[in-house]
Amino acid sequence: MPRALALELMRLRVADVQPTVRDDSWLVTSVRRIGGFRLGRDEVLISPKVPIRSLMFMLGFGEAQVAWRDESISADESDDFATVVATTLVRLTSAATRNGVMRGYRSVEVAEPTIRGRWDVSRQLRSRPGQPIPVELTYDDFTSDIPENRILLTALMRLLALGSLPQHVRNALLALRRIFVGVSEVSRGVAPPAVVISRLNRHYESALSLARLVLNDSSLEHELGGATGTGFLVTMSTLFEQFVSQTMRRAATSLNHDLALQDSSDLDVEGIVQIRPDLVLRRGGTVVGVADAKYKLEKPSGFPNADVYQALTYAVSHGLSEAHLVYAKGESPTGRIFVGSADVAIVRHALDLDLPPAALVRQVESLVEAMLETPQTRLTSALAALP
Repeated sequence: MPRALALELMRLRVADVQPTVRDDSWLVTSVRRIGGFRLGRDEVLISPKVPIRSLMFMLGFGEAQVAWRDESISADESDDFATVVATTLVRLTSAATRNGVMRGYRSVEVAEPTIRGRWDVSRQLRSRPGQPIPVELTYDDFTSDIPENRILLTALMRLLALGSLPQHVRNALLALRRIFVGVSEVSRGVAPPAVVISRLNRHYESALSLARLVLNDSSLEHELGGATGTGFLVTMSTLFEQFVSQTMRRAATSLNHDLALQDSSDLDVEGIVQIRPDLVLRRGGTVVGVADAKYKLEKPSGFPNADVYQALTYAVSHGLSEAHLVYAKGESPTGRIFVGSADVAIVRHALDLDLPPAALVRQVESLVEAMLETPQTRLTSALAALP
């Protein structure tokens, strides 16, 4: 691949890229992000190792708490991730706009020769002192150019910029683009506007959640800030950690426990060193479990020592006899590591991301149950199982 593209892969932290002895030949390892982007005439598509249906479920479940129905996702074995995202966005947007695009009131500030709405005297004096015409006005306009439509249109345009999409998918995107008449795109490099979901826009929720993923802060367009690059990228470690955290939080709530995410506390008496476990489980304000979610790209030097040191610190700091590490299956061995001097066990779990959505959720929910088990309850259960 061209040198400029290799440098962009490194700059965006998509992967580790090293030159080889051959010209324009590169060794690409430790791929951190999936998706697709275009830089000039060159395009890169990065497919996940996780089944695409499971990945799409995790995206909706973890990011926006919207579990897309399975029939909304069209994923053939030959489809790449970008094609599946585009096809799914087409379906969700088509369903959301089945009865036409939403319209709403938007506050408009303009200068016009005749008065309508409210005359903004302070703005008139500030921008046109001594000039009665044009008049600085503020009024509410009933329009389709509202945040919900702007987000959807911009996501459609972002995907259209990927030249590798199948023609039938591009045609569907182009057809949807035409229904957003009078809607402006979100400016390049600007975060999408905030949208509060209510009964009025509830039918847009699923489409908006996927559109935001296409337009999120990790997107190439934001990072390049220029007209030569466009695309979208998803960081797998962030996706994995969000999915595990949100699923475990729901399970904890159903068991009348609280699960705090990234809960910070002092390690030492002076408060110089802070610790921040990914997951802290509490019962009535008392910490009863801690866990960290780790999506490992490869086995770095010293692995898994650093993870175990970290988990041990969490357990000792909170006065617990166990701490938990949650990995993706295949990235780490499972089982317990007992630290005799501290009387603490580090329990390693591995999630099978190849499972269907329902089984995947149940697998994560079982982690909360494991965190609530104590050595005493585990011994009691083992004794009860004896013949």
